[in-house]
Amino acid sequence: MTTQVTDKSAFALKQQSVALTAAAIKAPTDLSRLCGAAPKQGEAEQIVKQQSNPGLPGIIVKDLSAAKSGTMVTIEAYDVLGGEPIMGDEMREGRGENVDIASMEAKIDLASKVINAVPGTMIDQRTKINLRGMAMAQLMGYFPRLMWNRALVHIAGARGAQRGKSWHIPLQSAQNFSKVMINPVLAPTYNRHLVIDGANVVQGGQQLANIDSTDGWKLGHIDAIAEYLDSLEFKLQPLRVPGDPAASDSPIRGVLFLDPQAYAQLVTEATAGNNIRAWQSAAIERANQMGQRHPLFRGDILMWNKILIRSMEHSICFNPGDTVKHISSANRYTATETDVQVNGGLGNGFRVTRSVLMGAQAFASLLGKNSSSGFTAAFKERVYDYGSKHEAMGEWMGAEAKLRFSFKNADGILEPTDHGILVIDGAVKAVGQ
Repeated sequence: MTTQVTDKSAFALKQQSVALTAAAIKAPTDLSRLCGAAPKQGEAEQIVKQQSNPGLPGIIVKDLSAAKSGTMVTIEAYDVLGGEPIMGDEMREGRGENVDIASMEAKIDLASKVINAVPGTMIDQRTKINLRGMAMAQLMGYFPRLMWNRALVHIAGARGAQRGKSWHIPLQSAQNFSKVMINPVLAPTYNRHLVIDGANVVQGGQQLANIDSTDGWKLGHIDAIAEYLDSLEFKLQPLRVPGDPAASDSPIRGVLFLDPQAYAQLVTEATAGNNIRAWQSAAIERANQMGQRHPLFRGDILMWNKILIRSMEHSICFNPGDTVKHISSANRYTATETDVQVNGGLGNGFRVTRSVLMGAQAFASLLGKNSSSGFTAAFKERVYDYGSKHEAMGEWMGAEAKLRFSFKNADGILEPTDHGILVIDGAVKAVGQ
């Protein structure tokens, strides 16, 4: 026989639910750095949709109050107006041009985590730690990691082979992978996938079959990526960081998140004509222009050719011989995914890491409303075995999704495009090898 602790009990669950919601959203993870604050009065359309600042990579969408668990939310994008102008006294009536609207759907679901907070009265008696408080603290750490894990897998378009207690997502081959991820994990579109090849970058994931140990990050690759971004027909929208006075005059192309080993590889490499100190100075100068530094500009950062560069706390990696989903050149207009095998002869102790460059509106973090608390998160407890044992549970109603839309190219062909994301695969030597 168990005793349930209700929302009206002394354990009280509303305040803890509010705290858990706030902690998960504001926790100092890469996710919180990438998402903007809620809109202010006057930003009418965003207020109606309850969306955060659209100038940053992550958009927080709260337009889910009427939705229930597992229901869908629609995200829309408007294509750029094209065509020739109407000149002079030419007839204008009836010559309006349609604006193409692309849309995608994403869904939310409930994720829960249970902690055996007080396994027994004597265990509680023998410890000086407040076990109930510790359970709450553990949940406040768990859900931000889960949210960033899921967001990163969506952004990168793959789960990768990395393991560890800070990873809460099962391997892509696991039966429950899709259920945990909620929304489909989509391989990078052909026009948003690069692989390092010597001093160059090659478009498309097929190059993974030929990657070798010399295909690591060099300072010159940042210039190559900047050139590639300029050549794209469907541009990445530049970042507009709150408080940046140069956002219009000198827009930031995007923020490049590198695997820690790839970042170390970059900063210790000495390509002629590049000075890492100048990159650091450029980043600090841009940050100082903002007065109060935005979280993206805190810590060890670099900036070159209008690309902000920083190391990420988690990363996606592939081992030699791993099978990875990609979109080939032949399938660029259908986004049909096929397998490519990472070069098995990559080199002893080497692996491939996937870095991600994000412009504005790269992914969405969807926050639903938990029916048991009225907030995104819920904190619940129960005592059982005649009050000697205590369980705590956290719930999170939400999901993450990469933003992908199909826009018409110059020939009028619709091309699926990851809206604000470019992924770059490169070789690194694994830690300790």
